[in-house]
Amino acid sequence: MKNYSDIHQDVKTVIITSSLALGGSEKILYNLCNSKIKKNIFVINLSEEQYFSKKLKDSGIGVYNCSLNNKNNFLKQLPKIFSLIREFKPKNIQTWMYHADLLSLILKIFFPSKKIFWGIRNGSYKIKKRTFLIIYVLSVFSYLVPCKIISCSNASTKMHIKFGYNKKKIITIDNGVDFNIYRKDQKLRINSRSKYALNNKDLLFSMVARWDPQKDHITLIKAFECVIRSVSEKIFLILVGTKIDSTNDILTEEISKRNLQSRIILAGEIDLIEDIYNLSDINILCSKNGEGFPNVISESMACGTPCISTNSGDASKIINEYGWIVEEKNPKKLSEAMLLAIHEVKDKDNWIKKSNNSIMHIKSNFSIDVMVDKYCDVWKINF
Repeated sequence: MKNYSDIHQDVKTVIITSSLALGGSEKILYNLCNSKIKKNIFVINLSEEQYFSKKLKDSGIGVYNCSLNNKNNFLKQLPKIFSLIREFKPKNIQTWMYHADLLSLILKIFFPSKKIFWGIRNGSYKIKKRTFLIIYVLSVFSYLVPCKIISCSNASTKMHIKFGYNKKKIITIDNGVDFNIYRKDQKLRINSRSKYALNNKDLLFSMVARWDPQKDHITLIKAFECVIRSVSEKIFLILVGTKIDSTNDILTEEISKRNLQSRIILAGEIDLIEDIYNLSDINILCSKNGEGFPNVISESMACGTPCISTNSGDASKIINEYGWIVEEKNPKKLSEAMLLAIHEVKDKDNWIKKSNNSIMHIKSNFSIDVMVDKYCDVWKINF
């Protein structure tokens, strides 16, 4: 194995993550690393090379992908992880998501002097039996292994305390938004709308979420159908995320049987999500069975696009008074909120004020710089 410490000479924290795939938790990890601490971080990914593996490397951050999720690789890769930790001699080991937290139980045996920090990224109660078993094991060892347990949201903190985690060790650090990326951009709005043959007067709802039962696209489609029948305005819905395309038979059938093909755009995976937030008028999160910290809400609001969300995870904390909160799994309540939003959009002056207030609220409370500083405080890294 090559000598990574020749390139990355001042690593203070090794971060071990279960995944670097395209996802919300992985994106926050990338944002955390790609900051003022980038020279002091090395990332070990327990999976194969993934979307954010390349982005981290392109940003000059050291990454080792060890495919530990392949059972045949476990005994082969574990010594390499030990070797990297010995090579860097980091002050801290930060684990990210459940499987990485679980690995820390072994690391604590071989590196008893290292300060270990766990990372809670999940706020959903929809948990597989195997994952629930891991959570139970972690709840027992939460009293012994980590110095601190860093949770991404109040909802996640409450959930894991309920599961038996040591509440004295859990602290909440909200996810931060990069305002250099997520910002209001009128030119981007016009250009992005032209891509989808939309003009500036067309009213557009959006939802950015992978295809997953928890994200509850079906409830949104039902609500959108009700809205279409209730208004004369020309309105559209754009759906963005993994498996949100014409190959998704379940999704396309739900749209077709309601004759909404001309009103719903299936955009699939998009790298530049800020394009979607800017072209949209109102962004929606329709999750059920819990969330952690929904980045799609804070990012959208940072772009000046108000949000409607189910009362899931920390959504109400993020939206505050600048959008709408509805109960989960209720198309009628969601459609009512969408109609209220349409009504407010018509008052241009008030809508501009709502948009600008959304931006200021996010900038005041969910800055990426504040997030990074809080991690540094916990890790006791000074700059």
